[in-house]
Amino acid sequence: MELWGNSSNNVVVFTEPDFPYLDAVSPFQPLAMKVFYYPIDTSLSFSQANKLIRDLKPLHLVAPEVYTTPPALQRHRSDLKIEADCPLIAYKRGDVLHIPLQRKYEKIELDPELAASLTPTEVKPGVALATITGTLVVKDNRSHLKPLLEPDGQVPATKKRRHDESRNPTSYTWGSLNIVQFVQKLAKAGIIDVKVEDSSTGFVVHLQTEDTLIQVEEHSTHIYCAGNSKLRPTLRDTLLQCLSKF
Repeated sequence: MELWGNSSNNVVVFTEPDFPYLDAVSPFQPLAMKVFYYPIDTSLSFSQANKLIRDLKPLHLVAPEVYTTPPALQRHRSDLKIEADCPLIAYKRGDVLHIPLQRKYEKIELDPELAASLTPTEVKPGVALATITGTLVVKDNRSHLKPLLEPDGQVPATKKRRHDESRNPTSYTWGSLNIVQFVQKLAKAGIIDVKVEDSSTGFVVHLQTEDTLIQVEEHSTHIYCAGNSKLRPTLRDTLLQCLSKF
């Protein structure tokens, strides 16, 4: 068992596999600390440990350095060490390790005031969406989303926007562009000479008569229009018609 923490966040971690941790903490309930159970089985042999590693297929493995080489008096015993097909990070007592782990998702705590200002819109039965803008504060490996502040750092912009709701958009677009539908709507708008080419990041739509390029990527769309100021609003409106709204 290990115990660490500070005055506001205490944690107890049970590592003994044969010890019923629920029985250990039950006499102390309610317990003002988080309890985690990560059993460590120290009875595995090297062959059992290597088989477990092959079955689990980890991306990275962290092990004591003494386990990565045979014993000093039995250098010929290559079976008495940890073997892994993945990168093996060995450490000694007192080492500080950098483990190359990348998280795809992060848990963010939403400020109650910011949460109260959201107005979800139902896009389909059982699914509601809402846009959110705030200040992301990351401290001690924990993320908090708080109300957006003005440049002076005093007045929350969310409060200010409540008094000027006329500036808020009436709808928001989302989703991927259907390139076939886009070309069809361009034809209805009188733009017929259209050539579509695949690119490494999406599509390139070339309006040859208008000398215009539309670059469609996964997260953005760029319109390169040569001098025709009336064409750009038409292309923008046509593109928006092909996207979903809420």
